[in-house]
Amino acid sequence: MLITPIRFPNKLVCVGAVYRDHLREFNLPAERWPKMPIFLRPPSTSIVGPGGAVAIPPNTKQFDWEVELAVVIGARLTDADLDSAQAAIAGYTVGIDLTCRDLLDRESTIGVDLVRAKAQDAMAPVGPVLMPAEFVSDPQQLRLRLYVNDEIKQDGCTSDMLYSVYEQVATISRFITLEPGDIVFTGSCAGSGASIGQFLQPGDRVRAEIDKVGRLEVGIAEARRRPEGYRETLVE
Repeated sequence: MLITPIRFPNKLVCVGAVYRDHLREFNLPAERWPKMPIFLRPPSTSIVGPGGAVAIPPNTKQFDWEVELAVVIGARLTDADLDSAQAAIAGYTVGIDLTCRDLLDRESTIGVDLVRAKAQDAMAPVGPVLMPAEFVSDPQQLRLRLYVNDEIKQDGCTSDMLYSVYEQVATISRFITLEPGDIVFTGSCAGSGASIGQFLQPGDRVRAEIDKVGRLEVGIAEARRRPEGYRETLVE
């Protein structure tokens, strides 16, 4: 079995609310936000390579899929402009952003829970190869597709991004210094399971494809079992 081309990045940074069609399917304005949404997710245990089986996390009934162009950084970058951001990109690979929609806890008074919802083990498949940036002449003209059991669910293009790849990288660098090996997930197009009320089940096969970049496949397995007598500790 292949492993992910970037196994231990120092950071995995994700950008949300990027694609116009994705915003429209959730009845949100297809326009740039006052601040580009950025979040971090713990990387090393959430990243897996192609071919393996991703176990559905316990306590979720809404395990969702999203294909994303993943950018791999090749040079240290702080307070970058667009040209510097472009020059710092080592290459591109395919990412699948898996989400437990029902664990986001959107009604919480302290904000959404991105760790339970997005950062559990194996929820960020990446790979199978790193395509050098010199072979991707324009990252804003790449078609993305995602299939579940060979049925197409997502079919979009990076030209639909509200924030370009270079702009995303440059903006992130103004808040977080990016380093060689860091990965940036650049958002997803329309067609997530949440938009149609359909979610991943054990035995499903997920295939994500990005033109000129590659094809990434993973399987979905039964939820891992909690130890007998397990219960989450709640702070009163």
